[in-house]
Amino acid sequence: MKILPSILAIALTSAAWGGPDFGPTAAETAQPPASPEAQMLRPGMVAQDFVTADIHDRAVRLADYQGKVVVLDFWAT
Repeated sequence: MKILPSILAIALTSAAWGGPDFGPTAAETAQPPASPEAQMLRPGMVAQDFVTADIHDRAVRLADYQGKVVVLDFWAT
């Protein structure tokens, strides 16, 4: 009977932490094929200009910030 509380404690702890972690699946680690236009930037390379909208729906171009530090934050909920 002493083993039952131990097994229960392990099961509850595992469930609280999200269960066993088997690592990422093949689908999660697969990367889409790179398009001919997409290249990884290396230090010293110039980023391609793009246009996007700010929070007030005004157009913003990367070229508008030439010579300044730009931090892009991509996130999703």
